Parts: sequence; structure tokens; C-alpha cells
Amino acid sequence: FDSDEQWVRVIAGNRVVPVQGWKLHVSANASNAEDVLDRILGVVRKRPASFKVARTAAHLQALNEGEGGASQVGKFATLY
Repeated sequence: FDSDEQWVRVIAGNRVVPVQGWKLHVSANASNAEDVLDRILGVVRKRPASFKVARTAAHLQALNEGEGGASQVGKFATLY
């Protein structure tokens, strides 16, 4: 399970994503992921923020089944 290849990363402008700092984790499942992503995009269009989102429905399902470890269950997106 290689998490680096399982995410789509979006960097706002020329910002650098800090190693430490605040993060907002957003949960989703396969049935609502598209709607959740639409809402995330609506927010970051108004106030640009860097974020990552699960690359595929299969990756999201694997996360929700615990394949990435307990700390990854429910994570669909992370906003920095």
C-alpha cells in the first residue's frame, strides 16, 4: 500500500505544504465522494488551499477498510 501514489495532490499557487501545521481531514465513502469533492472544490476556488484527495474509488475503499492503518480510515481528502 503505497500512499504516495494513491493521492492526487493540488498545490495552491506557489505555496509550499509545510511538514507540520494544521490539516483538515474530510471523510467520504464511494457513494458520496463525488459530492464531497464538489464541495471541497467550491471552498478552494474561493480561498485557494493546497489539498490531496484519494486518486480512485478503489483507493478510497481500501482506506475505509483499514488497509492504510487505523489512522487512515475515513480519510478522503486532506486540506492544508
